[in-house]
Amino acid sequence: MIKFLIASIIVCLTNIAFACTSFGVITESSVIMGKNRDSVYGKQTFELIKPIKQFVSWYDNPYKHKNEFYALMHDNDVKMGVNKFGLAIIEEDPVFPDDSSNNRKYYQPLVGYSEGMVLYGVLQNFATITEIIPYINDIFSAAAPNFYQISDRYSILIVEVAYGDSNSDTKRHFTYRVISKSGEYFTHTNTYLSPQFESLNVINGSLSAATRLSKITQYVLNNKNGYSNVQSWFLDTSSDVILPNNKNACQNTSIFRSNLQSLTRIYPEIKTDTVYGTVSNFIVTNSKNNSSRVYLRIIDYINVLKNGNQKITYSELNTTLADLFAINGLDFKQKTFIRQAPVNGICK
Repeated sequence: MIKFLIASIIVCLTNIAFACTSFGVITESSVIMGKNRDSVYGKQTFELIKPIKQFVSWYDNPYKHKNEFYALMHDNDVKMGVNKFGLAIIEEDPVFPDDSSNNRKYYQPLVGYSEGMVLYGVLQNFATITEIIPYINDIFSAAAPNFYQISDRYSILIVEVAYGDSNSDTKRHFTYRVISKSGEYFTHTNTYLSPQFESLNVINGSLSAATRLSKITQYVLNNKNGYSNVQSWFLDTSSDVILPNNKNACQNTSIFRSNLQSLTRIYPEIKTDTVYGTVSNFIVTNSKNNSSRVYLRIIDYINVLKNGNQKITYSELNTTLADLFAINGLDFKQKTFIRQAPVNGICK
């Protein structure tokens, strides 16, 4: 597992911002949180992760849970996950300025934690948001600038971590809030929503984030009578954003993103630094009666057909939390859907 920690630091220092679309909502009977993960295409796995010594006494917390947890892994880094208590955590990247790779202030402090390490530490050490709150300053003042959301059976913790004031800054400013009342919700993409951090948002590259934020917010607001179809939100391929110099712009601004550029096929073994899109999505529903479900979709293949349509093949896991930690082997089902090619720059 030492390899994981090294990989986390390398990923953080070489990262460019990839788009993600997330939401969370409190209902009378449950807490629902989900993330559509967009990144470079490459192999992803959903794995049972063991506790490691480095995090056993994280910030001298007294709980000593030493949780195992399931996490979506990419390049040996935790991207989102859930532990046996139903505590789930996701994150999204900001749209970084062009000079971010040359400036430490856009990443975790030198003695600090990358986003993958934050996710690992939270899932291993805590069972509830109530347990996390006393350590929130210790965790996030040393965390990589990012947007983090954590849910349990009763509430959702929403954190925005800002950039450092200088490359030598040893701390990161952050804001947080907890929602717990029925009807409360959050939606997020890749821009700072806290008023004190709005000046950090990069105009160039934020069109997709703003479009997706508007769409996911409307989904939440328009479904207050029930959220049984939340999985379908993350397969929404529609967008009417038209850019004169990019006829496929709508494939980048929809919630499900799949502008393959010059590629005609995406598959798990392919790795590219320039072509990215939706690679997975993850939803955890924590019911207040202690019955929880985990839903995961991992994109396996995307094939461009002769008519320009895309055939998307994905693996789907839909299970109770209890079964997830009790069974040997994960029961994924393979499914497909067709994304139509843009017509006059509009995606349906």
